[in-house]
Amino acid sequence: MPPISFALTPGPIVRRPPDHHVSTMFYDARGELLLSWANGTGSLLIERVGTMHEAIALKGSPARFPVVQRFSDGRWLLADPRCRKDDLNCQILSPALEPLHAFHAGDAIHQVIIDRDDNIWIGYFDENTTAGLLRFSADGRITFDFGASSGLWVLDLYAMYLDRTGAVWAHPYPDLCLARISGETVTKTLDESPVKGARAILAGGNHVAFFGSYEDDNGVFLLDLSRGTGDAVVLTADGKELDPDSPAPIATQRETASLLVGDTVHALHLSDLIRAVEGN
Repeated sequence: MPPISFALTPGPIVRRPPDHHVSTMFYDARGELLLSWANGTGSLLIERVGTMHEAIALKGSPARFPVVQRFSDGRWLLADPRCRKDDLNCQILSPALEPLHAFHAGDAIHQVIIDRDDNIWIGYFDENTTAGLLRFSADGRITFDFGASSGLWVLDLYAMYLDRTGAVWAHPYPDLCLARISGETVTKTLDESPVKGARAILAGGNHVAFFGSYEDDNGVFLLDLSRGTGDAVVLTADGKELDPDSPAPIATQRETASLLVGDTVHALHLSDLIRAVEGN
């Protein structure tokens, strides 16, 4: 059976700054979609998608390609993905962009989520084999260690996701399982995911959508947990299939995925995807 085709819904057109490229697309703790544009020198522009650019001037020794997040009260988190043993590689800035404090979060930061309680969740890639997935307080204290709590060794956190209940989902390598973290409780939803190397997740009810894989950067696999089976889905934008070898920047939160295709942000809602697959 050939893959099902699903058309993304076009939305706002972004304003690509000269000499900058997308560093991060993310949902902040308030659920607002933002884009960070970097030029490799530490200069950053933050775009509230569909609204405006906000210039951020980094203080001290700037990261070339920082990972950005924002707290519910408007404070900013700027994380340098690479650091040495004692570097304070996470900076907290006020809403007015004044430095408040900094802390050491470890090397090889892959992605950052700030949840609705302003906890900082940091997932690491495979050049840091001891961190995996950690939760920090806003002042930089480690308050939860996914590996220690779950018994899983996380060599590389492929995907991380905040659902509508406030729980965080994790898709770690090498187990390639799927786990849900609510408070201090870890529940393994899948011992092994149906795709290898997903780079984003959406979950709701009995369904989980896995975005990307080792074979297709932009494909989707929709899994029905109640049946234990799923369907491959090909995403299209403006009538064309997304390039399987060119990953579109993606951000997921609650039950929505946003993908940047060209200069347009396209949306996918999990309920629409489920209806399209079930109606095929």
